[in-house]
Amino acid sequence: MIHLNCLCKVITVDARNHGESPHADVMDYHAMSQDVAQLILDLNFDYVDVLGHSMGGKIAMTLALTKVTNNNT
Repeated sequence: MIHLNCLCKVITVDARNHGESPHADVMDYHAMSQDVAQLILDLNFDYVDVLGHSMGGKIAMTLALTKVTNNNT
């Protein structure tokens, strides 16, 4: 079921060296997950759900495995 009345923000990300993002010499999942972590900090989000498809899914998994979380549930 799709809930269209969601009180959430959806942010899409161009991974480094993709879309309109700038070129970077280093392009691995750790670096790309650090990019997402920095974006979360820059946007000052307290709570996020991160998901991705294919490469984005690997970035999300790397983020989940390498970043400390504050999970109150």
